[in-house]
Amino acid sequence: MEFTNIPILNAKASLEGVTLTPEDAFVLSRINGKSSIAEIQKIVGFDANKIKAIFEKLVSHSLVVFQESVSAKSEAIKN
Repeated sequence: MEFTNIPILNAKASLEGVTLTPEDAFVLSRINGKSSIAEIQKIVGFDANKIKAIFEKLVSHSLVVFQESVSAKSEAIKN
């Protein structure tokens, strides 16, 4: 997981049986499919370790998936 990755909500995921902290839910509510993890981190104000742990939890519950960042796509095209 890179901080340039863009998280996307998994429309097929269910919150049933998933325990989210208020911080987890706050981060989840900021995911819009356009902002990178770094941009979301700036919005929510959490440190890098906390935001990484939250995203790892969201991914482990299949609530979030990632698309490549624009810069990563541009780099792949160059190579």
